[in-house]
Amino acid sequence: EKTEIIYYLQGCKNEVLIIPSSINKIKENAIKGNTNIKKIVILGEVTEIGNGGINECSNLNEIQYFGNNEPTFLGEFINLDNIIIKVGDNYSKQQFK
Repeated sequence: EKTEIIYYLQGCKNEVLIIPSSINKIKENAIKGNTNIKKIVILGEVTEIGNGGINECSNLNEIQYFGNNEPTFLGEFINLDNIIIKVGDNYSKQQFK
């Protein structure tokens, strides 16, 4: 059974957030305002990110996605133009749809 990230502590000091394959949804504002995160690694099929799900993470500069299908993410992102999107082992500046 797949699960959701509802809330990730803003004060967490980890620079890399690894989202396990058991997660398929990131709820609204779940990873909001964490200034320590520099990289997010998504190991599975996250199919939805709620509005502001990844928001105000000012030091985030890379999202790496290992799902089998091209991700379709919903929601609003802050400053996505400055974030490197890496699908599998391939770097891309293409934004998620």
